[in-house]
Amino acid sequence: MCINTNVVFVENQETDILYKTIGERIRQLRIESGYTSQETFAYDAEIPRAQYGKYEKGTNLTLLSL
Repeated sequence: MCINTNVVFVENQETDILYKTIGERIRQLRIESGYTSQETFAYDAEIPRAQYGKYEKGTNLTLLSL
């Protein structure tokens, strides 16, 4: 059996880029809404600040969290 690991690597790179793009958009929306700090937004949205920071970085994103 032959497994092409290059395909998986490309998919992971594309996924990482997508997540980072989503994170950047989340940040833009926060700022456009008048929140200058992640901490204040996270508090008002009842999201742990550290978790929200990860969302803006594009890490630890799931459809459920979005």
